[in-house]
Amino acid sequence: MLQAYDLHKSYGRGSSAVQVLTGLDLRVEEGEFVAIMGPSGCGKSTLLHLLGLMTAPDKGEIHLENSRVDHCPRTRTAVRRRRIGIILQRFNLLPELSAMDNVEISLQVRGLRKTGLVDELFEKLGVAHLKGRKPSRMSIGEQQRIAVVRAMAHQPRLLLADEPTGSLDSKNTQNLLEMFARLNREQRQTIIMITHSADAAAIAGRTVRMKDGRLLD
Repeated sequence: MLQAYDLHKSYGRGSSAVQVLTGLDLRVEEGEFVAIMGPSGCGKSTLLHLLGLMTAPDKGEIHLENSRVDHCPRTRTAVRRRRIGIILQRFNLLPELSAMDNVEISLQVRGLRKTGLVDELFEKLGVAHLKGRKPSRMSIGEQQRIAVVRAMAHQPRLLLADEPTGSLDSKNTQNLLEMFARLNREQRQTIIMITHSADAAAIAGRTVRMKDGRLLD
């Protein structure tokens, strides 16, 4: 499903440049659920941004389903819209739109229409009552669950999640993780999840650890 080879990424220039990824390799098979753990600042979120094709590596290659996808901005955008779902820590919900409108506009930019799956996701995540509500009238945890609905509405081939349980209480954390596990088990959804939580990582099929811009195992 996904292969990343010798990924390097830095921020800044010259002597002030900060090396974040320093030759990282990762292989994820179709239908795998992989958790990536590591201390703050080790490059986990940067890695997710690269795998989600939101930015390009300074060096290295990313292949999705046997095709290289990192080298061209137009290719990155097209692949990200069609085949990748991303749950970011900051959610990026449009403040002037309702929860449902946030999901529907995400589908529209992909050339898709709302299906029954959207309502099913709202129900499963316990946010059906928020469909007409704007983000400013939601709690942080509610906004996060709407972001999950939006990321999954187009049935992505690859789902990337950056600390998806970080703003949820224990009950909603359990509900979300169980849904991820069910998607992975029943629909062979490929998932890569960044997390600080050992309990969250335990639900994945494989856990890898990062330190200083590389995977340890």
